[in-house]
Amino acid sequence: MLNAFKRLLAGGEDDPDGREVMAWAKRHNCIVRRAREGKGYIVEGSLDGHPLRLEWGAPQRAYLQGQELRLRIELGLPPGLEMLVMSKALAERLEQEAFSRYTEQMQTHLDLNLPEESRWLAMFPRVEPGAVPALRDDFVALSALPGQVRGWLLGAFGARLAQAAEAPGALAGGVPAMLMTLRGRLYVRVQAPSLQGPLLEDMYALTTVAARSAQELVGLEEGEGADSADANRFGASSGTAWVSLAPGSTLQPDDK
Repeated sequence: MLNAFKRLLAGGEDDPDGREVMAWAKRHNCIVRRAREGKGYIVEGSLDGHPLRLEWGAPQRAYLQGQELRLRIELGLPPGLEMLVMSKALAERLEQEAFSRYTEQMQTHLDLNLPEESRWLAMFPRVEPGAVPALRDDFVALSALPGQVRGWLLGAFGARLAQAAEAPGALAGGVPAMLMTLRGRLYVRVQAPSLQGPLLEDMYALTTVAARSAQELVGLEEGEGADSADANRFGASSGTAWVSLAPGSTLQPDDK
């Protein structure tokens, strides 16, 4: 097992992405598994004591091309805290596709086979553009309770997101991406044809700030005596936010 890890870490021109993910995992004390089928990796670790899972492989969403980087953190947030931030170009494309689909099929109901993010675009109100001026040209934000996602964005998370969109990196140039809180977890998806450059570190840093800001938002609401019944009145969605890759052999970074 150790030899296998060393070969992947040393890499070679045939597996540059493997080198990147192995080196990143070692820096963050994570365990790496290679996907059983196809090209991809699974990384498991923790963020502030909360279980974290990172996957890079074939996309689980049709709106992402090539490879997808996705992260999931078990934060234990209130089940009713349902918030979504999505790149604006992607949101507009999904809305157009959904409209065409409904009109062509003369549908009068929401298709439950669509992923949450597509359904939410039709169901939930958006945050008004003036609420987060630095983000209005690049991202769409929405929630069952707009005040929640507004609070999520007005702090460190919004600043980091705006920075990520403006500077060279994972989200520059309107790359399809979304961040969502659902069922107590934080989910992140971004189109990532390769893992070269700062992409892993950029997305990990953004995810860290998003997770901590969501927890701070919950703490503020609880501290202000928010109505817990109202905060949790939205039940779990019936769709699937994450389908895990099947792991193959486990490769654990050398502690030495």
